[in-house]
Amino acid sequence: MNLGEIIDRAVETYSSGQKMKLAFAKALLNAAPILILDEPTNTLDLPSARELRAIVRDLNRQGRTVVYTTHVMSEAEELCDRVAIVDRGQVIALGTIAELKASLNREGVTKVEGVIPEPALRAARALDGVVSAALSSKDGMQELVVVSPNPRALLPHLIRALMEHGATLEQIAPTEVTLEDVFIAKTGRTLAEDTREK
Repeated sequence: MNLGEIIDRAVETYSSGQKMKLAFAKALLNAAPILILDEPTNTLDLPSARELRAIVRDLNRQGRTVVYTTHVMSEAEELCDRVAIVDRGQVIALGTIAELKASLNREGVTKVEGVIPEPALRAARALDGVVSAALSSKDGMQELVVVSPNPRALLPHLIRALMEHGATLEQIAPTEVTLEDVFIAKTGRTLAEDTREK
């Protein structure tokens, strides 16, 4: 795990990423047949996270079972044979990546970037044919993800509803279904939203 340079230092002086690497290395020591990893790349820099994922893939190829929890959907798509989507402590979807994506096959995803105020979001959600609409912030811009059975037919109505309620639209694009889209469709919210009960 490339911790040789700091091996003589007290663990309390390690950065959070170095502590995560150490915890991962400790988990590998006893060669258990099942490895449980909870957000293992959470505090790692990009090269270290890439290296950890490569090790996890290799361990799985060797026959080790890996239970991997993450909020990073691209990691789940890259590493996992099967995925369980858990929302508020309940498994709401379970299957292979292909099965989960296919569960939205009758539905399409449209992503809208721009400035989208709350009244525009409510208007989008109220449109006939909208299965879910979730808003998140990305690189200083807001992104609205809309799931619907017929995105082409919905598009003019969606644009009109957003514009009439004060939205400024920068980009609109139909997209391929991702695992994050499945999460949004099943839960009705983005991964960035707080799931704790008030």
